[in-house]
Amino acid sequence: MTTSNTFSPTARTVAVGTTVTWRNDGNTSHNVTWDDAAGRNAALQGDGTSDIADFASGVSHTRLFNTAGVYGFHCTIHPGMNGTLTVQ
Repeated sequence: MTTSNTFSPTARTVAVGTTVTWRNDGNTSHNVTWDDAAGRNAALQGDGTSDIADFASGVSHTRLFNTAGVYGFHCTIHPGMNGTLTVQ
């Protein structure tokens, strides 16, 4: 979930096989860009794959994670807006 210019929570741990939802509850557009190829490759089919393009307030997107790992991500629109997803 996004609020203001932060991901909330900034770190989340889920089990392998979990579909994760990013929901924009803020008042401005955000995106989810993986820090490296491992994150992009791990973000499998939800309503798309890999990075999540700009999405407006009230919109959500999902990705399925079947590979264990620690995946960093950030919003390229708002410097300092970072998060980490741990899949185990």
